[in-house]
Amino acid sequence: MTYNRTALLEIAQSAATTDHGQLINNLHAMETTGTKVRTWGYHARKLRVWLQDGAKDTTPFTVIADGNSKLGTLPCFSTLPAVTCPGAGDCLNWCYSFKAWRAPAAYMRQAQNTILLQSDHGRDKIAAEFCKLPHGSKFRLYVDGDFNSVQTLRFWMDTIKTRPDIVHVGDAAGLVPFGYSKSWLEFLELDAAGYEWPTNYFLNISSGSLHGDDIKERMLALPIARGEFVGVKVDHKHISSGAYRGPDNPGNKAYRRDVLIALSEKFGKSRKRFACPGNCGQCMPDGRVACADAAMVGVMIGVAAH
Repeated sequence: MTYNRTALLEIAQSAATTDHGQLINNLHAMETTGTKVRTWGYHARKLRVWLQDGAKDTTPFTVIADGNSKLGTLPCFSTLPAVTCPGAGDCLNWCYSFKAWRAPAAYMRQAQNTILLQSDHGRDKIAAEFCKLPHGSKFRLYVDGDFNSVQTLRFWMDTIKTRPDIVHVGDAAGLVPFGYSKSWLEFLELDAAGYEWPTNYFLNISSGSLHGDDIKERMLALPIARGEFVGVKVDHKHISSGAYRGPDNPGNKAYRRDVLIALSEKFGKSRKRFACPGNCGQCMPDGRVACADAAMVGVMIGVAAH
């Protein structure tokens, strides 16, 4: 049994509310299709049982994932896309996060994390898992999903500041969390309240927001902002061939060249620009990550919109 995006989005909307009655019904309906290992029904049952038990025991899915084929072994945190993205605009037309919904376990982990963020107990669980990350980790905050509220944003920024090995951004010897966001109004509201931002968090201002350039410029002025991360259109051959997935894939050099050309055509040749090769940890020497590196502050990073 498979589910299309429309059906999964409807279920995601039920997970994004604090009344989980409809979500439980949706998960139970999935179970009726069968609970064979690794199926939708199998993973739906795990989430439903945990939820009906009060969502307070051991989580059925890891809170912080170990990465994927694109991220490598980079630890990361995600929630359900779209329903947790208050600043999403036309990015919803090409959001790669929906591709993760082909994997039932990934979808259910996103749902679980969306639920955890809704309660003090759940947020404590997330913070505890974050604090287990080893010294020297890179950590990507939100591969999928976004800061759905000022409360969630404050929670994450406060949590990042609790690490005993907090360092200045770009220092490879310490924990360097980084991420991407279109929740610009939430950031600006927290900043206007006089919030003191963590010194080891790098924010990439990603394209596709529903907000205008005036809001974007205010975001770029925040002390945590590294710079823009922009999706551009390139020849579809780079997507169909898998060239965009990393430097080890044939055609990646030509793909990156076309990304740079697209950035120049759209924003001008005077802008400092960099083409994301597609695999975190393979874009700079010594395993450095461009989106989390002090040397890349102010540089526009481009990637194919796919």
